[in-house]
Amino acid sequence: MLSAAIYRATTATGVDVTGTLNINSATDEILRLETSDNQAGNIYQSIRDASGELARIGMFDSSRILRLNNMQSDGDVAVFTNNTERMRIDSSGNVGIGISSPATKLHVLDGTSSLRFRQNGTTSETL
Repeated sequence: MLSAAIYRATTATGVDVTGTLNINSATDEILRLETSDNQAGNIYQSIRDASGELARIGMFDSSRILRLNNMQSDGDVAVFTNNTERMRIDSSGNVGIGISSPATKLHVLDGTSSLRFRQNGTTSETL
């Protein structure tokens, strides 16, 4: 079951849309957020609870950068594939790959004993 809430809703139904809101489970497209003008503005999905806004994902200005923003002061952002955490950015900006508690700006943990860097796709250095 899909439940959608639009921030700053003013109608009796709780949905106030300017532009297009499509919710359709008959196709791969479940939710589309779209603006009707040609200028890139604030197009995002907000995740909220009773205490306020928790997170946002979307485009926030004309920079064309997709932003994922955990609004909590102690909140991390984690990336999962196949239901397994692969990467984490903690609230202090440390990035962990293969580790959920990065201790430095870049913390990489792998089952092997080496880390490989490649430049221009030709030669590689192993640490």
